[in-house]
Amino acid sequence: MTAQKMWTFVLVGLLMMTCVTEASRLNRFMSNVCYFGCLAERVACFSSTGAIFGTVPYGIIAVTPTLESCTVVFKICKASCIAILISSKI
Repeated sequence: MTAQKMWTFVLVGLLMMTCVTEASRLNRFMSNVCYFGCLAERVACFSSTGAIFGTVPYGIIAVTPTLESCTVVFKICKASCIAILISSKI
């Protein structure tokens, strides 16, 4: 992965986290937008490594560090979306 692609990935991740924190008081619709953003980020991460999201078996993802990091970031992002959903019900 080139340095430019890595910085793009980091900046997109920071942007998503900013959106998550700013959107924590919004409703269920914002949670769905968040899920879409997480998925778009994961697809972009896979593309930056040269893989096509949805075509790589999990066994390959688990042993490839860059793809595994994409999965970890995706899980953290989804957890943030769940926090938005929960906070909108309070």
